[in-house]
Amino acid sequence: KDTPLDARSHVIRCSRRPPSPQIRRILGMAPGQKVYQLERIRFVHGVPISLQVSYIPAHLCLGLEKQDLSKEALYAVLEREHGVSFLRAEEFIEPVLADEYVARHLKIAVGSPVFLVERSSYMFNDQLGEFRRAHMRGDLYRYRIDLR
Repeated sequence: KDTPLDARSHVIRCSRRPPSPQIRRILGMAPGQKVYQLERIRFVHGVPISLQVSYIPAHLCLGLEKQDLSKEALYAVLEREHGVSFLRAEEFIEPVLADEYVARHLKIAVGSPVFLVERSSYMFNDQLGEFRRAHMRGDLYRYRIDLR
C-alpha cells in the first residue's frame, strides 16, 4: 500500500510582473500584459523533489500573491478563488543537468541529472492558462504515463 506523500511547498516568490518575450509568446499575450510568476520548491517527506516556476496571465487570478500556496495546490486555489479550471495539459520531459540555482534549491550537486518538465495547461476554451517549468530530481522522481 502506498503511503501518503505528505507533499508541501515552499514559495520562493509569487509576483506580478511583465513576462519575458519568450513567456509572452508562449502564453500568447499582448505587450503590456502581466503574468504572475510563482516559484516554488515542492517537498515529499521533507525532501526537496522539484523546483517549479509557473507563469499565469495576471488577469486570470488578481490577488494570487495573497493566497497561501505553501499548503494548498495551485489549481485548487485557482478554481476556488478565481474560477479558473483546466481541462487538459501537454507536458514535455527531457533530462538535463542541474545548474547552480537548481542544485542549491534541490540540495543536490551541480551537474546532477534532473528532469526538466514543461507543462502547458489549457482552460475550457483551449486558451493557455498556465505555463510551468519544473526541475525534478532525477534520483527521486519517477514519471508515470497511463496510455489508454
